[in-house]
Amino acid sequence: MLAPIGAVDAVHLAHMQVEMFDFFDMFTFFSLMVGCCVGSFANVVIHRFSSGKSIVTPRSHCFSCGTNLKWRDMIPVISWLMLKGRCRFCDATISKAYPIVEIVCALLFALMATYLGASLSVFPLWGLAFVLLSVAVIDWKSLTIPDGLLIVGVISGLIWVGLSYGESKWVDAFFGIIAGALPLFLIDQLVWILAKKPGFGFGDVKLMGMSGIFLGWQYVYIAFFVAFIMGGLWGAWLLITKKAQRDNYIAFGPFLCFGILVALLYSL
Repeated sequence: MLAPIGAVDAVHLAHMQVEMFDFFDMFTFFSLMVGCCVGSFANVVIHRFSSGKSIVTPRSHCFSCGTNLKWRDMIPVISWLMLKGRCRFCDATISKAYPIVEIVCALLFALMATYLGASLSVFPLWGLAFVLLSVAVIDWKSLTIPDGLLIVGVISGLIWVGLSYGESKWVDAFFGIIAGALPLFLIDQLVWILAKKPGFGFGDVKLMGMSGIFLGWQYVYIAFFVAFIMGGLWGAWLLITKKAQRDNYIAFGPFLCFGILVALLYSL
């Protein structure tokens, strides 16, 4: 018995959709795995930048006993679980922050893959996710934003714009840099004139300038809005609970990073 042409086309289309779903599902899983590995490297970057050490040398080692770690001790998330959060050699406690950073990085990579699918454009966004996560934690711990990470972000941004295939994207990126960096710079200068102290660290200015490459001038203000709301609420809570005084500085980078992520996802 012959089937109608329309029925054959419908079956063929359904088969193609299943294959595409399986492919993108596999790519999401791949993104999670890559994100875990990059998150493990992010832990190295975070710890060594925060403590002023080189990210190249020495080899990864236990911070308590100094013993060099073997490959089986550095499998993202799994090693921490297998070792029950303790060093194999000296039984010192390993911070929960390490698997948390790896898991968050994996989820960010999978999120980018969900928005863009298996395309070249996802790779520069992975670069941005790595930078935002690393900057947020480093600034939270040490009130510094390393230039090296921002350079990685700028390179990723230029690749992102280059893959967009449009002259207008370069124009948007140029004005996005200005729209991102200029407001914080002006606020910082105004606070310095009025109060004779810094308003923002220059790392925050450079961070928002970098983000403008990705966001363009149209979306950079969403990042500002989210960051100022979240940062303001956090600062108010610190004052209410008397965990900080009015003249204390807080890390604003983590809130900027969160705002950049929200604006980016909104723009996709």
